[in-house]
Amino acid sequence: MKITWQTFEEWKTAPGGWTGLQIKLLISELGEEYPPKSGWKERLIGKEISEDFYYQVMQAKFVYKKGKRSSELIDPPMPKNYCQCCGQLLPKPWV
Repeated sequence: MKITWQTFEEWKTAPGGWTGLQIKLLISELGEEYPPKSGWKERLIGKEISEDFYYQVMQAKFVYKKGKRSSELIDPPMPKNYCQCCGQLLPKPWV
């Protein structure tokens, strides 16, 4: 599959940006170093990527850092209606 502007929209986080891990993955696809130089998104448009790479970048949008200066990666917070014993989302009235 090819990277398009629509692909970038799908990869965006809820606040409308990208995580550092996403950017590092995408820059590595260009063979460049982090931090990215101006125009990195434009250089990726039209680039052929595997479906696995697409999903790897998609999953990286849910990886956050604990504090601005910490390098320790943590899992995203679970929803309040997440059942830890069975791993399913409970209906809203049971929350």
